Amino acid sequence: MATRPGRPRPTATRVNGAGPPVPVPGAARWRGVNGPPLPRIRSTVRDGVLSVSLAGEFDHYSCAPLRVLLDGAPPLGARLLVLDAAEVEFCDSALLDVLERWSRGGRRWELAAASRPVRLLLELWNRVRAPLPPVSAPLPPVSGPPRPARRSGRRATRPPGRRVPSAADRGWRPGP
Repeated sequence: MATRPGRPRPTATRVNGAGPPVPVPGAARWRGVNGPPLPRIRSTVRDGVLSVSLAGEFDHYSCAPLRVLLDGAPPLGARLLVLDAAEVEFCDSALLDVLERWSRGGRRWELAAASRPVRLLLELWNRVRAPLPPVSAPLPPVSGPPRPARRSGRRATRPPGRRVPSAADRGWRPGP
C-alpha cells in the first residue's frame, strides 16, 4: 500500500469500508479500531501446566479473551498457570480479576516474567488485599447481649422527644 512520504503507514484497514479492521501486511503492529494495540495471547498446555504469554494492553474489555482461555483450560487438565507478562504495556484490575478467578478453583499461578506495569499492579495488590481466613475456620463468637432490632423509617434515627419543623410550620400550604 503506497502512502505519501512523511505520512505514517496505516496499520489496519477495512475491507470495502465494512467489517473489522484487517491488518496491513508489513505493518509493525495491528492497532484496534480506536487506536490502542490489541492484546496478544499465546498459550500452550502440557503436563497440567498452562503457559500463557501476554503482550499489549489489558483492561476490562481486552481481558475477555484471556478469561475465556482460562475458563476452558481446567477441562484440559491444567492446574498450574505460568504467566509471561514481559510485553504487557498496560494493565488494570481486570487482569487481577482474571488471576483471582483462576485461583478460586483451587489452582495456582506463577509469574515467569513481568513488565513494569504488571509488577507495580501486583505490588499494590499485595499491599492492599487483606489476608483471607481459611474457609474451615469458625467465625469468632459475638460478645455481649444481643442488640434489640432497629425500627425502620426516619423516626428511628432522630432523638426521642424532638420535633423537626416542616414547611407547613412556616405557613406553606399546598395549592388549590
